[in-house]
Amino acid sequence: MAPSLEDASIIAIAVSAVQVYREPDATSEVVTTALLNVQAEIVELVGMQPEQWARIRLPDYEGWVLAAFLSEPAIAGEWLATILPLSAAIYGDPEGDQVNGFAYATTVLPAGDKLAARVPVQLPGGAKGWVDSSEVELRPEGAPAPQYGPEGAIALARLLLGTPYLWGGTTGQGIDCSGLTQLCCRAAGVGIPRDADQQYKGIPYIVERGDLRAGDLIYFASSGKITHTGLMVDQRSYIHAKGSPESMVILSGLEPGETNYHSYLAAHYAGARRPLLARGRRILV
Repeated sequence: MAPSLEDASIIAIAVSAVQVYREPDATSEVVTTALLNVQAEIVELVGMQPEQWARIRLPDYEGWVLAAFLSEPAIAGEWLATILPLSAAIYGDPEGDQVNGFAYATTVLPAGDKLAARVPVQLPGGAKGWVDSSEVELRPEGAPAPQYGPEGAIALARLLLGTPYLWGGTTGQGIDCSGLTQLCCRAAGVGIPRDADQQYKGIPYIVERGDLRAGDLIYFASSGKITHTGLMVDQRSYIHAKGSPESMVILSGLEPGETNYHSYLAAHYAGARRPLLARGRRILV
């Protein structure tokens, strides 16, 4: 049951991932998907439980969620655990097989003993779980996220190949184009805005087409508005979450004659940005 939120200022997403809507109505447009334990500020509450809606201000977006999906942030621990694979099981105890939930790639949870086969993690609302230590990266509480550069972003992008396209999606269950680029940059340790047009305007390092390299983000426009983005994996190909007709994450060539070359996108190429610098390497599982 969701806690009373009337007096809360900062809350957290209490489920693996939750869709955030433009209006307090599940039939309205989905604007993004927020991950477990992401903190937010409550802007407004409408309705009564169990149908109470909360307008929340996330680090990268604002929108509406059912209040039942919110709780107090997880209690701080000695470590922070970042989920590495597309999805990791959260177990009910250190050794058993009971799975109580899942956490998606880039989710960050307070954690305990880093030497255990399973790492204890704190969950929103005061609950506790365990995650296989091979599926998390640990850093001390309060330490900044390490930056891994283009290789970190591309490793996650390759795991996402074949993921269904989902407007507003940010996970391996479904993802849209800017959700993919934001998620992959986050896996590399760099935060960028949520929407493609926001990224295009907000990332200051502009890249000329002839200087493209792995890790750069490319953007496409229609009627003067940025509408699509992808992550370069080398100088000539990129991974992107494409809508119709493929409706999935695919690898495409940027130039004619290359695999999955799209003449429409090529004709609407608008520019590129470089959010990532070359760093060390992290292997995702």
